[in-house]
Amino acid sequence: MHTLAAGFYPSSIKAQIKHLGLNFRQIAQEYGCTISQISNALRGPCFPGEQAISQALNTPAHVIWPDRYNSKGETVYSRIPRLSNANITKKPSQNEQAA
Repeated sequence: MHTLAAGFYPSSIKAQIKHLGLNFRQIAQEYGCTISQISNALRGPCFPGEQAISQALNTPAHVIWPDRYNSKGETVYSRIPRLSNANITKKPSQNEQAA
């Protein structure tokens, strides 16, 4: 595969997937993630997609994306915490304000 300083080119990853006779849908079904996660992993950090691609190509994730993983296979990027519904307050509607 062709590599960047930061890992493999997305086009090289896609070519290797095609060479193996696979597509994103098949990988997503086999490894329990979505097609979007596979696609997102080619553009930026997306752990489920990265792991599925890594397993499908039988190549450690830290080899494919050395900028995203250390040599132990641990992610080096921080995850953005998701907002929980408990922290979001609904704004009162005009009808509720009038009452």
